[in-house]
Amino acid sequence: MARLDLYRDGKWKSVLVLGERAYLVGREPSCDLVLVDELASRRHFRLVHREAGKYALEDMDTPNGTMVNGVREYSRVLHSQATLQVGADLMLFDPFGEGDSPPEDEDLPEWALEAQDDDAESDMPSTAHIAPVELNKLQAKVRARTRPHLVTLLGGTNAVFALDTSVTAVGYGHVRASLGPAVDGKDRVLAEVSGDEAQGYRIKAKGLFGKVSVNGAAKKEHALSEGDRILLDGHTLTFSMGLDAKRD
Repeated sequence: MARLDLYRDGKWKSVLVLGERAYLVGREPSCDLVLVDELASRRHFRLVHREAGKYALEDMDTPNGTMVNGVREYSRVLHSQATLQVGADLMLFDPFGEGDSPPEDEDLPEWALEAQDDDAESDMPSTAHIAPVELNKLQAKVRARTRPHLVTLLGGTNAVFALDTSVTAVGYGHVRASLGPAVDGKDRVLAEVSGDEAQGYRIKAKGLFGKVSVNGAAKKEHALSEGDRILLDGHTLTFSMGLDAKRD
C-alpha cells in the first residue's frame, strides 16, 4: 500500500490511498485527488502503479509540469519518499504508507523541505533535461494512452491531438488540431470535434458546403466511434478514446 498526502499552506489537507491502478490528480472535480492552485491543470498528472512500492508519474501535457523534489518533471518513477509540488499544492508520496488516517503531526514534515533528488533505482529517466522534441514525443504517448484523441501523420511522425476541450478545431494555422501552417496568412478551420467522454464525440464540417469523409462516406456531421478514419483535405485522422482512458 502507498499513499499521497496533500498539504496546503504547510498544513495537511487530505490523503489519497494508492492501490494497483492509475490515479488522476488535477483541478477537475472528478480527479482522484483534487488540487486548487491556479497553476494546476484540469488533469495535471497521473500516478500509475508499476510494482510494489513503485508508481510512475506521468504529466498530462501540462505547461508547468510537476516539481519532484524540487526538479521540474514530466515523467518519473517514484520509488521512495518524495515531494510533488504544483503551485502551492504540495504532496508527499510514501510508497509504503498505511491507512487513510491523518498524520499525527499535521504540519508539513521537515524532511519534505529538504528532499533531495535520487533516481538511482528509477527505470524511467528524469525529464528535467530531455530535449523539447523528445519531451513532446513522450507527452504524445501519454495523451494517446489516457485521453480521447485524433492522431494523424505529419512530417513523418504521428501527431496526437487530445480532445480535452469542449470544442476542438481541426484545420490550418493557430487552431488546436493544426494540420499545417496558415493558408495565405489566415487560419482555416475545416471541421470541429465536440463532446466529452460521457456524451460521446461528434465531428462537424465547417462552411456552408463543407463535408468530411468518415470511413469513406461523405458527411456534414458524424458521431465518432473508436477507430473511425476521417479524411480532411488529404489528411487522414483516426479517432480513439485512448488505450486506457476509462480508469478503474
